[in-house]
Amino acid sequence: MTHTNSPMIGEIIRLTPNGAVIRPEGLDTSRGNFAHNSCFMQGKAEVGAVVEFTPYRTPNRRNLAFDVRVLTVEQVEARRCLG
Repeated sequence: MTHTNSPMIGEIIRLTPNGAVIRPEGLDTSRGNFAHNSCFMQGKAEVGAVVEFTPYRTPNRRNLAFDVRVLTVEQVEARRCLG
């Protein structure tokens, strides 16, 4: 079970100042705001960053948590070539 407004596994998004995200197929506002706020709260990303989310279950809880990885320009370019 996942949060309805949470990012998908391995989803790559770009953060924008108003909490929106840029993604080719689009993304609903609630999910965008969740992703935006998660990154800022964890101090792992800033506006304009491209991030990848990997959900996981915490060991002592049934809650879903997220690893947030900020991608470099090189990683983003490599994924564009592959995808």
